[in-house]
Amino acid sequence: MRERNEILASYNFSLFVDGRQLFKPIYLRGHPSGYTTNIIGPITRKIYGKTLTFSGYIAVQDGLQLKPDELRGILIRIKNVGIGYYDQSMLDFRSNEGPRSRWITGEIYVEEGLEDALNVDRDSFNRFHPEYRALQTHVHKVLRGEILRVVYDKIEVRSQERKDRIATKRTGVVKSVLQEHQDRPVRIVRKPVTDEDEERSTYSAAHRSRDLIEVYVPKEDDLPTSKASRQLAQAILAIFEVALLESDRTAQRKKFSELLLDLLKRW
Repeated sequence: MRERNEILASYNFSLFVDGRQLFKPIYLRGHPSGYTTNIIGPITRKIYGKTLTFSGYIAVQDGLQLKPDELRGILIRIKNVGIGYYDQSMLDFRSNEGPRSRWITGEIYVEEGLEDALNVDRDSFNRFHPEYRALQTHVHKVLRGEILRVVYDKIEVRSQERKDRIATKRTGVVKSVLQEHQDRPVRIVRKPVTDEDEERSTYSAAHRSRDLIEVYVPKEDDLPTSKASRQLAQAILAIFEVALLESDRTAQRKKFSELLLDLLKRW
């Protein structure tokens, strides 16, 4: 809203309280998830022969609640004069956004019109007035079609990136656990599950040579368990197969316990 700031600065208006100059209090600090913003207008509508002209912005602090709470919602200004407080219902937006509604702030600057929609106290609006309804409809269209859709897409991207980071980290954990308990390099091979594997219920295997231990485990998507459990199941199968390489049942049980406890401690 650089243009809006330039307009406001051109009024050469200052406000001092107890010797301190007050400024417009909105300052969006940088944070890892960033912001989603939309500039509105200027828009001009004819409502029953009267002109309604407005512009503004909506900003979403992605993934983080806005503070102070008073800045959450939409504030309407008529000729730069704020009417009431920030409307946290976002002009009666009929969509339950849950905690995401606390990420949103915005201002609508009405240059012409809407004054007839003011209530007697000039601090609120007649929400059934046609000019208010026209403004409300446009703001909701922006929220639903241009702001929240982008926010949801970014949430999905961040969620997938977080899952990928966790998966990469856990892959490294499995390799480290196996390697630290062996006297030679360990290589993990992920293979598709065949019909024969399904029939015999043998999803994994391990082979020891003079220079290398190879562990064969199923690809995560081939494991017959819930998606959230597949990587852990894959890791447990890997340490189980390595433990079976020990010489006798007692040694196998001991090795499996060591590997499992170390794995879970780092998981």
